[in-house]
Amino acid sequence: MAANAAPPSRFEVVTARTPAPGVVVTHIRRQAADTGGFSEMALYVLVERAGRWWLAAAQNTPIGESPLHN
Repeated sequence: MAANAAPPSRFEVVTARTPAPGVVVTHIRRQAADTGGFSEMALYVLVERAGRWWLAAAQNTPIGESPLHN
């Protein structure tokens, strides 16, 4: 598992909303510590059931140069 771990990064919670009790929608930015590293934006939906939080949905999108700028 350690071989597939992400490199050192800085995480930032961009926003977090609670649209209903027991539901959190959050937008998180991961910026790689190395300027050439892999960075991404993530959208997560978390749901609480019986005292535990579960990841109900996720979308991770790489941050990179737009193809329009090439």
